Amino acid sequence: MSVNNGNCSTSPYCKCATLTSGENVCTQQMNCEYAAECDANDRCEKDGSVCVLDSRCPEKRLCYAISLFDAELCPPFTATVNDD
Repeated sequence: MSVNNGNCSTSPYCKCATLTSGENVCTQQMNCEYAAECDANDRCEKDGSVCVLDSRCPEKRLCYAISLFDAELCPPFTATVNDD
């Protein structure tokens, strides 16, 4: 499974990440040292968290709070129309 940590938002604090289900999300960056690891079944102990693959934390599956995916925290890029 590929892990994408490219830009996904107008916020410099947000990057793309991949849920263990394969879905790509835009999330605020987490410090690898402070995130809890997912269990062997890719589940998180804390309610409101999901298991994420983050290329900045190699070889780890980490629990990220779903609130970190909020579009208010990570506003998406807006499409521009070229009228040329």
